[in-house]
Amino acid sequence: MYNHNDIKWVKNVKREDGTNWAYFDPGMEHEFQLNFSESQKKGSENLKQGEIVLLFQRVDKMTGVDKKTYLTHLITPLDDNIFYNSANPNFPYERRVAVIARANPRIAISTTPDVLSFYKPQRGKLCNVELLSDTLSIPDIQKHIWRLFINHFTTGYADYITAAKSASQVVSFEDLSALEGREIEVIKRHLIRERNPKLIEKAKLEALKNGGGLIKCECCDFVFTDTYGFHGHGFIECHHKQPIAEGGERITRLNDLAMVCSNCHRMLHRKNALNKYYSIGELKSIILSNRKEKNLENVL
Repeated sequence: MYNHNDIKWVKNVKREDGTNWAYFDPGMEHEFQLNFSESQKKGSENLKQGEIVLLFQRVDKMTGVDKKTYLTHLITPLDDNIFYNSANPNFPYERRVAVIARANPRIAISTTPDVLSFYKPQRGKLCNVELLSDTLSIPDIQKHIWRLFINHFTTGYADYITAAKSASQVVSFEDLSALEGREIEVIKRHLIRERNPKLIEKAKLEALKNGGGLIKCECCDFVFTDTYGFHGHGFIECHHKQPIAEGGERITRLNDLAMVCSNCHRMLHRKNALNKYYSIGELKSIILSNRKEKNLENVL
């Protein structure tokens, strides 16, 4: 899916003034938000889908770690969007990226100035890989970097990127609400209620992040990856707590949405004997009650 020719950029990253590693937190094995400052934002706009960025860092204030330039990640953007995160005022601009390769252990890949020099691409800006050497050609630089990471590629990264790109993309990190329910006209003048796919995808991404890479059904606790493995990664259905067909045009926020499995979603949209829909809490109570009865029957 990717090869050495796709390595176009290099970026210096630093966390806590060199006292910690950047982008190695739990949940960042497959993707994360790559941060940019105000001065770095313009360069971040040049990064396109299909291009690879080499991340390097100097953890020069960590006890027990040699003061070297460590090459830690090969990453690629999952979309062309730039997110704004006001919670990180120093580096508020973000690009959603997938991890193609990551050094394991973190100090596994380093280099010396006579091979690749990281003097020119500094200060966190997105720089062309040609800056890494005054003697090597760009293809030779790309091939050398690729060989350095040959034993550190992320398992299943191509499938992960394909699955992630198939989902609707988010416009803004702060886009936590969206207008939904507007009536639109379709063939034969049927009317449907318009949902906002970007808000739904944002809700799924938030659930994935908060669940440590897993999304659990809010009614029955079903996790798709437990049954379907990687094929089920990130899959869940999104339920509007207030039916989208009721109430007309309105603002929907993240806390108005629930993550549910396919079965529970169908049950939530099936009216009960009183011709009403069950809420998330009501359906969960039914499930728990039935489980208790079955457990009791098994004991007896």
